Amino acid sequence: YHAATTLAEYIWSGGGGLQLSNGATSQYPAVPAAAAESGDSYLFSAAAFSGTGGGVVAISTLSTAGPVTFTFPAPWTYSGPTPAALPTFDFNYSGFSSKTGVANTALIGWSPKTNSENLIEVIASGNYLSGSTSAGIPDLSDLTGFLAAPASGAQVFWGADVMQSSAGVLQATSGSADAVGVVSAGTYTVP
Repeated sequence: YHAATTLAEYIWSGGGGLQLSNGATSQYPAVPAAAAESGDSYLFSAAAFSGTGGGVVAISTLSTAGPVTFTFPAPWTYSGPTPAALPTFDFNYSGFSSKTGVANTALIGWSPKTNSENLIEVIASGNYLSGSTSAGIPDLSDLTGFLAAPASGAQVFWGADVMQSSAGVLQATSGSADAVGVVSAGTYTVP
């Protein structure tokens, strides 16, 4: 893995935020106390990536400025789904076994024509999977407003991650919260 870098942001309680540092490895600027309001927070996102499409991430939210320590999860080796128009992803990762707040995300993207991109993303909680490690991209093309699957021969970008959060799956945070995860990505051609 390459050296980890951190993105530091200040998030306003009423919405919006300010990037404080991009690529920080040991320091970030703090917002002056006179500018801080109740409910504001600091958001830190640290990541380290391999040269082969895998990575580890750690996210921390703090209510006040201060030192932050990240503990990355064990890496995940995943070569991706079997190429298909609507693939099934295998989230077989034991790093978060018996933990709550686990979410599995699968993403495919392709360009149906020049200067455009279609994306389909599926997020499945550990509870939803109920012991299974597989989640597929569903065919929702019969529903108004949903995309058709990529055509045969299309070059597809895929991404997958397994995240564990102290706030739970897709839940808003208040105060301090932490999340860690593993990611993998690549491409394939639809058969």
